[in-house]
Formats: sequence, structure tokens, C-alpha cells
Amino acid sequence: MPVKTIRKLTYKTSLRIALPAFFTILLFVTAIFFILLPQLEQSFISRKQEMIRELTETVWSLLESYHERQLSGELTLEDAQRRAVLRIGKLRYGPEKKDYFWINDMTPKMVMHPYRRDLEGQDISLFQDPNGKFLFVEFVRIVTKQGAGYVDYMWQWKDDPVKITPKLSYVKGFAPWGWIIGTGMYIDDVHAEIGEIRRKLTLISTGILLIISSLAFYSIRQSILADRERLRIFLELKTALQALQKSRDDLHTSLEETVGSLSSTVEKRDPYTAGHQQRVDILACAIAQELGLGDKQIEGLHIAALLHDIGKITLPSEYLAKPARLSHEEEAVVHCHPAVGFEILKTIHFPWPVAEIVHQHHEHLDGSGYPRGLTDDEILLEAKILTVADVVEAMSSHRPYRPSLGIERALDEIRSGRGTRYHAPSVDACLHLVLDRKIALGLENISPDFH
Repeated sequence: MPVKTIRKLTYKTSLRIALPAFFTILLFVTAIFFILLPQLEQSFISRKQEMIRELTETVWSLLESYHERQLSGELTLEDAQRRAVLRIGKLRYGPEKKDYFWINDMTPKMVMHPYRRDLEGQDISLFQDPNGKFLFVEFVRIVTKQGAGYVDYMWQWKDDPVKITPKLSYVKGFAPWGWIIGTGMYIDDVHAEIGEIRRKLTLISTGILLIISSLAFYSIRQSILADRERLRIFLELKTALQALQKSRDDLHTSLEETVGSLSSTVEKRDPYTAGHQQRVDILACAIAQELGLGDKQIEGLHIAALLHDIGKITLPSEYLAKPARLSHEEEAVVHCHPAVGFEILKTIHFPWPVAEIVHQHHEHLDGSGYPRGLTDDEILLEAKILTVADVVEAMSSHRPYRPSLGIERALDEIRSGRGTRYHAPSVDACLHLVLDRKIALGLENISPDFH
């Protein structure tokens, strides 16, 4: 074959490979810097705004707790306010532990500011930022109009009175005392974090582009070689697939470890029921296997069972350890934990309906459960299984307000509610497992095998 023909063929082959590679790189760069990065920045800012809102709501709840103690007669108004100010004034968060909360009233007068003690007790209605904004008057206006909201202004950098930078704060009114509680984020902080994300993304993108370019060059070179090179390419592809499988396995392991850590975090707040979620998980998965559910569905149930009481992380610890039965008011608060668990988990994109299973694990077929009073057709199968496992484990375990009721009482409970409150096939499977000693009450020696 003439040299010119070989060169022409090589050129065409190279062009067929190089052009798609070039357009792939162009599309990649466009997607990263003109679509993904702007969306990432907006998402980051939104998350920061949501963070300061949630922090303010949390501290607002602290004020509410002191107000309730005042109403109960435990504290006087002055003592309740003094304690609230002292406690909130010490709260810090952020990487340097210098972000803070402040309180002013509706006058506006400064009630507490950890870095501007000189303003405490002062009328701050005429206080302006360098741009002439009456920020404290604006706080009062926002709270008066809508109860809570965001305000942007100029303020000193944390505890540095010399450095003045833009800030966005979330403020919320506490009507019983006529107070406004707030915290904020410094825009320079946000820009710095976004800049760091951009820098890392640029480095990663550059690395990926270099890899893509190298692979394109490599492919052009390989297109000229003979069959023996094709074998090498095949082997490299096999290695890449193995690496991908390993990455998937590593991701699955990370998920298991993360879920386990979350489960342990919940139970550390209530050591009296430590291991409850793990035991419920094992029993629920054993029931699911007995019912013939597929591995993927059982895996979703496994995750939900380990996290089914995550909503209790927001409950007061004295409720969890109370040696007597809860009052109606306390019980109503505890009954919110499935909904709280749903709110915590709903934004995590599991490949299973984990959040909804957690939301439904105290629902009964006849609508007598909580928090939504769902009936049979509205309840997921996994939630029905989890309900049976939860009831059996809870009744046969010790609680702060009572000793264990025993396995027989637990089994009698699900028998009596079979087909009315509890899913009949799940009840039958549970009875079969326990009575045939395929699973022990403690469950410590039984563990599901998921792949």
C-alpha cells in the first residue's frame, strides 16, 4: 500500500477519533463551568441561608423553653430572660467558633450582643451601617411584617470591630418577650468557600480533561496498531470495570457505615434502649426474607430499620429516660418522631423509600396508628413489616418506666392485632421465626446477609 494511502487512512482514522474527543471535551467544559458550577454556587448559598434559618429557629426554641418555665412558675420573667441571655450569649458555631447570635427588642434596644457589649441596653434605632442602612429598624420591620426573614447589611467581621464586611442575617421575633433573635453569614465567607470549591473543581476538571486528552491520543495511537494491541485494550477495559465495581462496593460500604453511625448517634441519647434499632433491623429483615422479598427490597428495609427512630434525636433527653409513663403532652411530642425522621431523611436520595418507611413505622392497618392515621392500602409493605418487628422488640425489652413484658406478651400483642392493626403475613412470619427458634429474642447472634 502506498505511503500516501497509509497516511491518508491514518489521518481519517485519527480524525474520526479526535473530533468526538474534542467535542466531548468542549461539552464537558461547558457543562462544568456554565451549568454545573453556577447551580452548585446557588445551591451552596441556599444551603447556607437554610443553615442560619435553622440555627435561628433552634435558638428561638430555646427562648420558648425558658418562656414555658416562666409560665409554669418555675422561673420569674426576669430570671428566665437573664438565663436565656446568658446561655445564648455563649453559643458559638462555625469553623473558628466565632459565629454567634444576638438579641434586640422591638424598640429597638440591644438586649445582648457578644461582640458589641457597648450597645447592650442602648437605643439602636438610629444605628446605621456604612451604607446608611438602619439595620435594627429593618429587623423590627421584617419581624413586624412577616414574623421572620432575611436582611442584608454591613457589619463588623465577627469579633474584629475594625473590619466591616457585607452580611446576610436571618431574624425571628419572639412575641412573648418582644425580642428579636438573629444570626447571619458573612458574604466574604461564602465567596471564599465558593472560590475554594471553584478552585478544586477547576483542578479536578483539568485533571479529567488531561485524562480525556491522553485517552484520545492513546486511542489514535492504538487505532494504528495490530490485533495484539486490541487484547491489551480489552484487558484495560476489564481492569476499569473491576475498578468501577470496587468503587460501587466501597460506596455501599460507606453507606452502611454512615447509616450505622447515624443509628448509634440516636441511641447514645437514649442508652436505656441501646441496640433497639439494630435488633429491630435483624428481626424485620428476617421477616422480609421469610415473606420472600427480594434482596434489593430487603436492603431498603435494612437501612430504614437502622434509622427508624432517628426522629427521637430531637426529643428532650428527660422524655427518653423518664422513669414513669409520659403525660399526654409529652406523649404527643414523642408521637412526632416519625414525622421528624421523615423530614431528616427525605432529602437523602436513597434508592429505596427509606424516609417514607420511617414515616409510617407507627401506622396501623385500621388507622389507629400515628402520625397520620394511615390505613392498610396506604402503608408500604416494608413499613408494615417494620411495625411488627418494632412492637415485638419494644415489648420484650426493658424501658425506663417498666421492665420487659416478655416475649409471650409481645407475641400475644401481635396475635391479637393480626389483620386489624398488624399485617397478617408479617405476624405469621414473625411467630414462625420466634416459635421455631429460627431467631432468638436478643437477636445478638443473628445478622442478615446483604449483597
